[in-house]
Amino acid sequence: MGFELAGTTVLMAGVGHLVDRYCGGERSIGFAIGGLIGFGLGMFRFILKALRQIEESNG
Repeated sequence: MGFELAGTTVLMAGVGHLVDRYCGGERSIGFAIGGLIGFGLGMFRFILKALRQIEESNG
């Protein structure tokens, strides 16, 4: 699950970087926003998987 969280973060940061390069921005705003979105999505999935495992072990 940790690799999935890291992979999602890196992937979305990469997409943000590509957006920065395409738009020609001097700052890395897209990179930062992409990284935050990726981390949020990865953490959301991480929490869902953890809760599912807890429910399976209790049920």
